Amino acid sequence: MTSEQIAGVLTRQGLSLVADHGVVALLAPDGSHLLTQATGDFPVTIAQAYACIPIAQADETPVGQAAVHGQRIMMASAEEIATRCPLVAASRALTGTSSLLAVPVRAAGRTIGALGFGFRATGPVSAEIVLVAETLAELAGQALERGSAVRG
Repeated sequence: MTSEQIAGVLTRQGLSLVADHGVVALLAPDGSHLLTQATGDFPVTIAQAYACIPIAQADETPVGQAAVHGQRIMMASAEEIATRCPLVAASRALTGTSSLLAVPVRAAGRTIGALGFGFRATGPVSAEIVLVAETLAELAGQALERGSAVRG
């Protein structure tokens, strides 16, 4: 499977197990930008606007922060999202996101992207949800690594 196909499976079947909506963001092979795929319930205009995020703007998005820095990102309120990620503040109102979680995806010992999970409920994300999200990210990394080895 290609990375695009794996991302498609995640957006169609995996992310909704954890959140109200979400996004898969993978580093482009040359590292210049993040390529994203959103779950089907994301407004099309937002999914298209963030389909390709230049790496210079990655820190303005939760998945970009997780992908670039290799760390879990959590935001518990709309106000926190607006303060920490001004690039996505306007789209947050359209998606109904009130809290979020972004976790890095790793393969072959390096961070290659992130999974983003949006929740309509305000408040911290539970430890159980974090565990499921991180497990899904780990499995995604393994699938991407295997897919790369098969194509390589």
